[in-house]
Amino acid sequence: MDAAVAAVVLTLYMPPTLALWWARRCARVLQPRMRLVFPALCAWLCSLVGPATAWTPEVPCSISLLWFGLGIAGSTAYVTAAIVLVLRYRVTEMLFNAMSLQSAVLDSLRWLRFGLHPPVHISACLLTTLVSLGCVIGLLDAPSSAVLEATTCLSPSTQLYMGVALALLGAVGAYVSVMLYAVDDVYGLQWAYQRTLQVSVVVLLGVGGGRYVESHFQGSMLNDYGVGTLLCVLLPHTLFLINVVPPLYQLGMRHRIVEPNAVAPDDIALFQRFLRRPDTYLVFLQYCRLALRLEELLSWKAIERGTNKPWTLRSGWKLYTRCMDPSAPLLTHAGRRWRPYYMAKLKTSRLRIQPDDAPLPRGFFEPLMTDLVLDLYLDVLPWFERHSLGLAWHEFRFYNVHTTQRTQSGARVSGSRRSSFVISSPLEPIPVSRNEDDVAT
Repeated sequence: MDAAVAAVVLTLYMPPTLALWWARRCARVLQPRMRLVFPALCAWLCSLVGPATAWTPEVPCSISLLWFGLGIAGSTAYVTAAIVLVLRYRVTEMLFNAMSLQSAVLDSLRWLRFGLHPPVHISACLLTTLVSLGCVIGLLDAPSSAVLEATTCLSPSTQLYMGVALALLGAVGAYVSVMLYAVDDVYGLQWAYQRTLQVSVVVLLGVGGGRYVESHFQGSMLNDYGVGTLLCVLLPHTLFLINVVPPLYQLGMRHRIVEPNAVAPDDIALFQRFLRRPDTYLVFLQYCRLALRLEELLSWKAIERGTNKPWTLRSGWKLYTRCMDPSAPLLTHAGRRWRPYYMAKLKTSRLRIQPDDAPLPRGFFEPLMTDLVLDLYLDVLPWFERHSLGLAWHEFRFYNVHTTQRTQSGARVSGSRRSSFVISSPLEPIPVSRNEDDVAT
C-alpha cells in the first residue's frame, strides 16, 4: 500500500511535463524527439495502472491486461524509434560513401527508406500489441465475457507468457542498444536511446530474476516491500528523465534560435558563399554526416553543379528523379514542397514536343535551391555553430564581416575627405609685404 502510494506520488511531474511538451511541440529543439510522445504517454499511464494493481487484490483482470497492453505498445514504439535512428544512420552512410548512385545502392536505399515511413512504424506497433494481447487473452482461465469482472484470470501460464513477451522486447532492446554504438548524432538521440534501453534491460532482468527466485523459494519479499512495484515504475521515470525532461531544459537555455521571418538576405548570401568554398563545404559535409542530414546538402550541391551549364529538359528530369521523386535517393522536405510545381513545369515543357536538349529558363531550379539553403540555415546551422566543426563557420564569418566593415569604413573615410575637400572653401593666399622696413623688423 505504501509503495503504491509512493509510486503514484513520484509520477506527479509527468502530466505537466507532457502538457508543456505538447504546448511547445513546434520548437525546433523538440522536433527530432516527437516520436517519443506516444511512448511517454504510455509510460505515464503504466506508472498509474501498475500501482493500481498492487493497491488492492480485488482489481479486475482487465486492469492487468491494460497495463500489459500499454507496456507492450509503449516499449514497441520506443524500440521502433531507436531502430529508425539506426536506419537513418545507415542511409546517411550510404549516401556519404556512394560516389555515384548506382542501381544496387538505389535498391538498398529504397528498402532502408521503406523502414523510415511512419505507417510502417504504426503497423509494427499495432501488430505487436494485438498479437501479444491476443495470445494472453487466449490463455486466460476465465472466458472472454468474464474478463472485466474476473480477479484471478491470470494463470501461471499466462503470467509466464507475459514475462516471455517482455523478455523478448528486452532482448530486442539490448540488440538495438548494441547497434546504437555505431551511431553518432548531434541531437543526443543515440545517447538517450542507448541509456534508456540499457536501464530497461537491467530493470527487466532484476524483476524477472526476483520473480523467479520467489517462485522457487516461496518468498514474498518483492510483494511485502513493494520492490516489484517500484522497479516497474522505474522504467517510466527512466524514459522521462532521459528523453523528455532534457529537451524542455534546453528550451530555457539561451542559444541562437533563428526564425524564418528573421532571416536577412545578407546572412543567406554569406552562408551560400560559405558552402561554395571547397574547404568549408567539406567541413559542413562532415557535420551533416554526423547530423544525419545529408540529403539537403547533396541536393543543393547537385543543383549548384548543374548551374555551370544551361539546364536542359533531360537534365531537369534527371534532377527531378534524384531530388523530388517519391522514391528519390535525395528526397527532402523542400523537394516534397516543390514537387507539384516542377512536375507541372516539366510536363508542360514535354507536352510542347520540345526535344530533350531544349534549354530550360534561366534560374529554373533557383526556388528549390533557395529553399534548401534556408532549411540548412534554419535547422542545421544553429547546431553546427555549437559543434567543434563549427569553428570553420565562425572564422569564415569573422573574416568576411570584418573585411566588409573595413571596406565600408575605408569608403566612408575617403568619402568624408572628398566631401570636406569639396565643401570647404580654399584658403586665402598669405599676403607678402612689399615694405622693406616691415621685412627688416
